[in-house]
Amino acid sequence: MEKHEKNKKNRKLLIIILSIVAALVISAIVLIVVLLGKNKNEKTSLKEPTVTLEVVSNTYYAGMTLEDVEVNVNSSTDGVWVWVNKTQELEEGTHGYAWKFVPTSGEFKEVSGNLNVTAIADTLQNFELENAPTKLSGYHAFETIDLTGAKFVATYSSGRTQTVLANYEIVYENGTSFVAHDTKLTITYHGMNVVINLTSEVLPAEVTPREFAYSWTGEAQSANGSETLYTYSSASYTDAGRYANAVTLVLKDKVNYVWAETGNANDITVDFIIGYSASEKFIGTFTYTNTAFVEGEWNPDRIDATLILNADSTYEITVHYYDENNGTPYQKELVQNGTYSISGNTFYFAVNSTLEFTATFDETAKTMTSSHLPDNGTNAFNETEIGEVTILTKI
Repeated sequence: MEKHEKNKKNRKLLIIILSIVAALVISAIVLIVVLLGKNKNEKTSLKEPTVTLEVVSNTYYAGMTLEDVEVNVNSSTDGVWVWVNKTQELEEGTHGYAWKFVPTSGEFKEVSGNLNVTAIADTLQNFELENAPTKLSGYHAFETIDLTGAKFVATYSSGRTQTVLANYEIVYENGTSFVAHDTKLTITYHGMNVVINLTSEVLPAEVTPREFAYSWTGEAQSANGSETLYTYSSASYTDAGRYANAVTLVLKDKVNYVWAETGNANDITVDFIIGYSASEKFIGTFTYTNTAFVEGEWNPDRIDATLILNADSTYEITVHYYDENNGTPYQKELVQNGTYSISGNTFYFAVNSTLEFTATFDETAKTMTSSHLPDNGTNAFNETEIGEVTILTKI
């Protein structure tokens, strides 16, 4: 019985809590709706300014622009009045032209409309180039004319003249821009033409090819494909190194483009590079073969060594010495770890930040040469003085 009464009280308490939560949610929703309505009313309650316009009674001719039309503007508040398209030309007769007024005060909203302007017929009699553009030479294919400094003047039947700043058409000899060997272009204005002669013909555009450099993978790689302006092809290469003039490049358009390096459109060749960058240069596994050594405490018959260069600038060298002249085959293994750095084609190998030895890489032969094998800290590597060590890539 007591348990039943307790459950009954819990249910009543839960109902009270839920009722309170529901009331809070409803209140929040009502508040949001009120605020949104307030913001909306604020936006729609902006005042509309009164704007009175009067076209000054001058004589306007067809072909003039709205910039030439004088307008008296009176408004109930400060602001800026403008034509929507001030370079629009007037048409013969009476026509409405779009304008807008932007109030300075945020209490007023922007207004717009059309204003009638009457223009009388005025026939274009002449169109000429009064001042030539400043730049009349040094253009390359697919560039467009720079009309800085040019001045075009139109003369009408009424005797008036007008500087033409817009609404003309630029006509090139071929297409929508210059092409190689163009010598002129035409400016057209309402059916009348002005020819602008260049002082030197348009030159082909210059092309600088990309570098054909790849990371070493141990697999054969080639450069065969197409860029926007040229195609490229090569044989396949596996070993890390620089393969001189291995990639042939062919321009797709030999009229409008030339190679920046040669100044002509003839096919060129560039190097094919594998593993040739500051972080990836010659990274991989190499093997040592000794080309000469001097007899020390003992004279090994042969030496095998493996050098591993890692991308994080660490290295590991494992050296095996073999001596079979003492009746019993003898083998000794030594391992050294450290860090290396690269400057040009010179590798600097260090142990505990102390320079141990250097080696020079030959890009053509793809070999690395050092005066000796490094010391692992116990002078064990110096038991045999190596006259010269050549490191050959396994790849």
